[in-house]
Amino acid sequence: SAKIRDEMHTTQIKLNHHSSWLKIESDSVHTAYISLVAAAKSHCQAPMRDSWASAPMVSDAEMNLGDTVRFDNFNDEIDTYVDAVRQHLHLYTLKLWK
Repeated sequence: SAKIRDEMHTTQIKLNHHSSWLKIESDSVHTAYISLVAAAKSHCQAPMRDSWASAPMVSDAEMNLGDTVRFDNFNDEIDTYVDAVRQHLHLYTLKLWK
């Protein structure tokens, strides 16, 4: 459990790092990233809480997530983020060719 806690902490540090970097780079990409991360956290919060409260798994068969975590539940946020990145890169490319 300490290893999982440490990995979660490391992941949060990386999310914060990328958020800060995107905030410097582009407001629209940063806003879309924040929304995407919030949607992912919201979607994963209950399954994670349930996992912490349950008994440890002892077999590989028990580790199948099934439909517990589905990424298609936040496709809108993914699409918005990708569109914001595309737009930002397009504008960046135009600036390079001027």
